[in-house]
This record gives sequence, C-alpha cells and structure tokens, in this order.
Amino acid sequence: MRDPWSVVGTVELRYALRRYGPLCIATFLVSVLVGAAAAYIPAKTYVTGATLTVAAAGPSGPDKTTPTTASIGVMGFALPALQARAGSQALQDEVAADVPAEFRYIPVRVSAVASTSLLTISGTSRSAAAASAYVNAMANALASNERPMAAFRLTLLDSAPVPRRPVSPRPKPILIAAIVFGLISALFVGLATRSICLTFDPKTLTVRRFGATALGEIPRNRSLSRGRSDLLSHLASDSPGDLALAFQKARTNLQLRLAQTDVSSVAVIATRGGLGCSTIAVGIAYSLGSVGGEVVLIEADLQTPSLAKLLGVSAGDGLGSMTESGHQPSVQTTKFRGIGLVNAAAEPGKGDVAISPMVHRALSELRHGPNLLVVDAPPLHEAPDAMLVAALVDAVVLVVGPKPKQQVEATAVIAGLEEIEATVLGVVVNGVSPRRFRRANRNHHSALAGTTIAPPVAEGMLVQ
Repeated sequence: MRDPWSVVGTVELRYALRRYGPLCIATFLVSVLVGAAAAYIPAKTYVTGATLTVAAAGPSGPDKTTPTTASIGVMGFALPALQARAGSQALQDEVAADVPAEFRYIPVRVSAVASTSLLTISGTSRSAAAASAYVNAMANALASNERPMAAFRLTLLDSAPVPRRPVSPRPKPILIAAIVFGLISALFVGLATRSICLTFDPKTLTVRRFGATALGEIPRNRSLSRGRSDLLSHLASDSPGDLALAFQKARTNLQLRLAQTDVSSVAVIATRGGLGCSTIAVGIAYSLGSVGGEVVLIEADLQTPSLAKLLGVSAGDGLGSMTESGHQPSVQTTKFRGIGLVNAAAEPGKGDVAISPMVHRALSELRHGPNLLVVDAPPLHEAPDAMLVAALVDAVVLVVGPKPKQQVEATAVIAGLEEIEATVLGVVVNGVSPRRFRRANRNHHSALAGTTIAPPVAEGMLVQ
C-alpha cells in the first residue's frame, strides 16, 4: 500500500516546482556556473616524481654480495639526511643551472620520501614541464654525487615524466558535484520558498492562530470600497473577476462544513466595524442562492444597517419593529434568487436597544423552515449583547482582516466564543492583496472565464 504521506510530499514538491519554477531554475544555473568556475578558472597543478634506489657501496658480507649489518646501519642513518637534502632549497638553487632558462623562475615545490632502499623525489608546479625538469635535475645531481668513501650508492631508477593531466582541479568530478548540488539546492529553494510564503499567507496565519477552518479570503476592491459599484454587480457580471471566484470558494467550503453539522442558522460576526461583515454575509447568501439554496438574511446591526441597500430593497417592517408585543418577523422578497431579508427597521433612537431578544424571536419563528438563516450580527466590540447573538445561532462565521493587529483582536473573540460554546464554522479573511490573491488562484481564473455565479433575477421567493 502506498504511503499517503509520500503522496502529499510529492504533491507539495510538484506544486513548489511549478509555482516557483523560475527561482528553482535560477538556483540550479547559479550552482552549475559556480561549479564550472571552480573547475576551470583556478590554475592547474601538476605533480611528477623520480625514484632512486639506495644500495651499499660494495659487497662487504662473507660472500662479497650482500651488505653487512654495519652497512645497513649506515644507510639507515644516511637516508634521512638524503631526504632532507633532496627537499632543501640549497639543492634546488644548485641544480637551477641545469634547468632550462624558461623554467628557472617558475615556482616548484620539491619533497622527498625515503623507504628502506628507495628515495622518491616529487615536484609540484603549475607548469608540467617545469616540475619534470626540476625533479630530473635534482635526481641526477644526487645520483652523480658519488664519493669514494660513501657507504651507499644512489641509482636513478625512474625519471620524472612530464604529467599530462593536472591533479587539481579536476573538472569532471567538480561539474558532477555542482550539478547534483544544484538539483538539491533547487528543490530546497522551491520548498523553502513555498513554506515561507505559506507562513506569511493571511489565510494560513489565521488558521494557525485560531485553529479554525479558513473558509476563504476576499480580495480588496477599490471601486466597491469607495461606493462606485456594488457587490452583486460584480458577482452577477458576465465577466466575473476576483470577487466572484473568492465567494465561490468560500461558498464551497461553507457547504462542506454545513454538510458535516446540523446547522440551520449562522451568524456572520466581525470584531469591529469596517471589516465588511455585511458584504461577506450578502456575498455568501447570494452564492448559496445561486446553486439552489434558500437563504434568509437577518439584519441584526441596528446601529448601521446596510443589507437593504446592498440588496436593493426598500426599508420596511423588520427586526426593530419587533419590540412591539406580538409583532412577527416579516421576510421581504428580493429580486435575487433564493434570498429573503428580515430588515433592521430600527426606529429613531432605538439603535442601541438590546438586539438579542429580537434575534431570538426571529430565529424561533423562521428556523423551522427549509431556509438557512444568516444573521448579519453587529461588531462584537460595538454592541452590548453581540456575543449573545452568537450564542443564539447554531454556528458562527468570523470575519477578520489581513493585518496582524486585526487578527490579534480576533484571537480574543475566538476565546470568548469558546467560553459560550459557540460553534465556529470557519474564518473569512477580508481585504487581502488582489495581486497575492490572483497569484494563489491563477489556475482557477482560467476555469472561471465565461461563467457567472448565477442569473441576477429570479421569479420570486420561496419563503413567504
């Protein structure tokens, strides 16, 4: 059976390479270029060597063919001296006259290693010919320097050849190592970049901070925030853009969450005003209605009601008029498919009354139908009993901003919701950067081209 974690790792790797491919390619090319520079730019170093045999000066044993113990002892003391002399600068200066003139000023490092009967002289230089010339001249000088009373004799066994290949650098191993390192670095950079981007992604930060499901993120829209256009015109446009895609994804995630729980009423709540709570409530209701859902929006923000304006309906009896005994909630039909509205209808001077009793009555009257009740709750920091509204509904959708300060405020809200045992369906991050949103949803834009969320006009409301 295939390990599921290996599948996840492969998917993450493929996504990182596809998403950050140019950066990975650049990392690989830089590694290969650095390897090529290390392989070919440094000066080449050549090494060659000559071997001399060390033997007793003459036969001195009983059979006149083998050296005596005394001769071997003399050689044992003499070999270290020969080794030191072979590697000395004095000998190099002495044999410089025997070296061709073009090699005399090329640095050559000479060393010697002596064993029982061999003396090896090595030369290292950036010039192959200079190394060979110096070593051979030194070996010849040592071999020809015979003394009548010497107890040993040096014979040149192998002269130093001109090396054909340098010992360093070796281009092939360096290039292979650079290619392997480049591939590993490219994979690491791709995964690390994805990890960093996810770390600072507003939606990911929200999930990690709150431990709640991220239902979606809504990009900023200047024309919408400045009042030059309305939300539903963007969602019902023949050429939908970022907002349509954002609410489609939020709707899908919300439907998945609703399918897992028995929920008939949802409150859309923000920590404070200005975060677009009403916009999110209308967008979610419109998106659900476009796929056959039946939604009743309840305007519970009596201080600054805006749902009637967003849906294009006139103000009438609603939540505010329910302060009168026996008054039932009135659901207004709208021109949009599957959407009804319980307006605020707050009387002058009654915007600061307790809203939780009115919301409770409205929910009690309407929650037995087939509709999903979406309550546009007032900001938690601005209404006295806004937290009670969250306790009256079956679940809560929290609207937060992308800024860290706004999310710190939302952390306290989550703690308060947990204290009253409210079910948080998820979090919607409103106001993210449009550029970041488009990059994150590049493939979805091509699939969305030429489609709309729903026809803007319907025959009527199913809820009366």
